Amino acid sequence: MRRLVPLIALVAACGSKSGLSEGPGVTPPPARPDAFVPDGFVPPVPTDLGPPDSFVPHVDDPPRPPRPCRSRAQPVDLLFVLDSSGSMVDELASLDEQIPRFLRDLLAPPDLDGDGSADWAAVEDLHVAIAPTGRSGELADRGDRDRSECGARYPLFQTYRRGDDIEEFATDVSCVATSRSSGSEALFSTALRALLPSTAPFPLEGMGDTRHAGFLRPDSLLVILFMTDEEDESRCTGAPDDACIEHCVTIAGRTFCREPTGSVSKYIEGMRLLRPDDQLVVGSLAGAPLGTTDPDAVLAATLTANPFLPICRNGPLSGLPAPRMVDFTQQLDGLFLSICSEGYEALVGPIAARVGRLACDE
Repeated sequence: MRRLVPLIALVAACGSKSGLSEGPGVTPPPARPDAFVPDGFVPPVPTDLGPPDSFVPHVDDPPRPPRPCRSRAQPVDLLFVLDSSGSMVDELASLDEQIPRFLRDLLAPPDLDGDGSADWAAVEDLHVAIAPTGRSGELADRGDRDRSECGARYPLFQTYRRGDDIEEFATDVSCVATSRSSGSEALFSTALRALLPSTAPFPLEGMGDTRHAGFLRPDSLLVILFMTDEEDESRCTGAPDDACIEHCVTIAGRTFCREPTGSVSKYIEGMRLLRPDDQLVVGSLAGAPLGTTDPDAVLAATLTANPFLPICRNGPLSGLPAPRMVDFTQQLDGLFLSICSEGYEALVGPIAARVGRLACDE
């Protein structure tokens, strides 16, 4: 059985939805007996990276000379797939605080162990793009109108080459990431429409070789980070082997249903058309309990909770239960963190460390 590895442990190793329609009651499918959810919140700390606090570098630390790779560094293509619905204002603001730190850790890694050299090799060739769920897979190109430092329009993806200004690059990325739009929560289909070539044998038309040509390179490490405060609602693909699932709830004797979603396994199939598992890093920020360390308890909570009520709250942050997001991340051996986590600091150093190590043949 494949296990979803808690965020920090794996890395160190290498409002509400509306528009419901009435429908007949449908019994939800039983939970997979082998499903597994991370404890995700108090993982073991590897001995080679120092104490837990060292995972979060100081924002004011000056950039350090990057440790060169022994062979050519692998390019990295990073896609943020962001729930762009109106309930995400506070969560996107929290993410905005972490994007510059995340990019600094990728491009100018810290020296957390104090040995005088960076702890992992710097990424030297990076593409970053933002795919809001409200654009049917199209990459975002508009800047945040509420921030004076942001331009009105940007390229469909940002490019960094070694020697470029890191702070300017980070600002440009965050300006696009925090621009506001409306949309659904179809995260899986948004990613595949953005990245798959139009000729891919998958029942969604991709834009990877047309509108988005040049973003995803054939020799790159692909990193996809999903963020939502609701459940994925990628629709049924219509393929004969797609076991579509209806999501219904009965309230005061009346049954309400959302549109059927495609099976998680079908969307996993699409992801593996992009990259083999060892060239793909997937991370998810989604609804899961805070403070629960038992994996079975987390799984039970996400599967049995009322799908229309938050499963976690932390000040202005909240998230609906997202068992599809958990299962999707699990099957791709990915990184998972509750969207209610404070500041998302746990997303910064660990993912940068893993990407830096995978992208460089050390």
